[in-house]
Amino acid sequence: MSPRNTVSTLLSLMILMLLLVSCSSGSGGSTQSILPDVSSPHAANSSPGACLGAFRIIPADDLSSAEIVPIRSPQFDVTQWAQVEIIDMVWDPVLRNWTLTVQVSNPTKLSAWGVRAIFTDLGGKELRWPDGFTWLDLVEPPGPERYPFFAIEKTTPDRIFEGYHTSTQDLTFHFPYGVEKWIPMEFFLDANLFEPRPDPMVEDMNMGYFPPPCMHATVLATIGDHQSDTGELEVWVDLTSLGGSPQEPMFDDGEHDDWEAGDGIFGAQITDGNFGELYELIVYASDPEANFGENDIFYSPIGYPPLPPIAFETMFQDILCLLEEETLEVIRTQDEWDYFWEIFTPWDMPPPEVDFETKNVIAVCIGTRPDDCYSVEITGINWSSENCGWAVHYTETYPGPDCLCGDMVTSPFHLVTVNKTQFDIMFVGDTWEDPCTGTSDPCLDLFELASGDFSNQPLQTTTVIYDAVELADWWEKNLGSDVPEVDFDSYMVIAVTMGGQSSSGHYPTIDSACVDLTEMLEITVGWHYPGPGCMTLPVMTAPYSVFTAEKVGNPYFWTTYDDIYEC
Repeated sequence: MSPRNTVSTLLSLMILMLLLVSCSSGSGGSTQSILPDVSSPHAANSSPGACLGAFRIIPADDLSSAEIVPIRSPQFDVTQWAQVEIIDMVWDPVLRNWTLTVQVSNPTKLSAWGVRAIFTDLGGKELRWPDGFTWLDLVEPPGPERYPFFAIEKTTPDRIFEGYHTSTQDLTFHFPYGVEKWIPMEFFLDANLFEPRPDPMVEDMNMGYFPPPCMHATVLATIGDHQSDTGELEVWVDLTSLGGSPQEPMFDDGEHDDWEAGDGIFGAQITDGNFGELYELIVYASDPEANFGENDIFYSPIGYPPLPPIAFETMFQDILCLLEEETLEVIRTQDEWDYFWEIFTPWDMPPPEVDFETKNVIAVCIGTRPDDCYSVEITGINWSSENCGWAVHYTETYPGPDCLCGDMVTSPFHLVTVNKTQFDIMFVGDTWEDPCTGTSDPCLDLFELASGDFSNQPLQTTTVIYDAVELADWWEKNLGSDVPEVDFDSYMVIAVTMGGQSSSGHYPTIDSACVDLTEMLEITVGWHYPGPGCMTLPVMTAPYSVFTAEKVGNPYFWTTYDDIYEC
């Protein structure tokens, strides 16, 4: 025998001797495959650990089967917990190995984790595979300390609960030359039986929070019950400290931010509470037998800064289409786009190409109008916390009494493309009366060209660009990406950078470009900073914003302001 196997044998003998000393003495009883009952089935409740007895495996004369004979009586009824059976034995005369197919199970009304049978290599035998410990299947593997079998007794009388586990493994014992192959092999079981405890158990609380960017909170509770399915439980949370319901239901259906349906994690979505305050809530659970459990959870609503507007790009904007009724559409697929284009366009041309893997088309058509002074424009796409989605804001312009309009029926529209988003898109309409009192509007129309959080510019800058060479130079220094095309015969570019910032939540805005009474072009720019109550990401940013406007030759000046917004 190798030195390693000699040490293993000595260790196993020591373990067995300690076990046999700790087990109470008694007669062996008759041989059987299922271990015998004893007179006091709950004797182990007074002890954190208990011996389930030591046993000997005796092969039959024809070596086709084996019997299990107790060599020390167990301290209590092991049949509640574990059954050990040898369901097959195979002898390999060449390798001189016995392979035992061992089945360990706990077909009981007790809930359990980890039954182990510890097989010893007595009589000169060497255990080759596995390591002498036969375990039931566990949710998590046993640790290096080889924790014994744990059981929790059901508290409801006469409640039948099916056994959880059966584990079948092959154990291979090597018999060196000179060791008879029919020498009996021995093993023992060990266990812990916990005191009965009431079900259900409310545990592992998770702190509630407001996940961005939707304005609802989630509280979670893990509910453990050893004799009822989660679908039989009633679970609720007391929200009276928030001014809410004392019995707000919690669900394990996968639809209340509660992870997966039927996983024992219950969730509730709530909207009560003030930002920054800490609340103590109580979660309750009840099972069909009126067993009752509770536990507390701490909850604090957290505010988040508003999301910046979504950039969009105009595809078409005009006053003539085929749609006679108001149509507000978000077009997400090629099939939807083909159908929309067929009922929309008065032009004999195929639909423009759109990459619907990354883009959506937003269409605003206001229906028929009596003259050519009517128009519509998408003015912005902003985050709506109230509706947890993006709001497409559009304005219909209609003529005032002093306007001279062409006598023709029109159907104004505006089509834009935007990046895809996982949140809903809704529409918010407004109207504006054009007074037609002057030859021109003193304020220029602004059209976003680009915006973002990461430029190459560490400083705060403001720039007006009048030709393509200037734009290419500015773009390479500040953004470094492909330069967009701009018609500088008709437009100019207004660009601002906010400089390096220590977190997210910062952004600049170009609010207006208006000609004042002195014929100077005043360009108003806002620098927006998150307030102290806002949640931001600790990343370096350098926000920027670039717009185009009608090209004018007026001298210009900048008006800037700082805005510290609240969350």
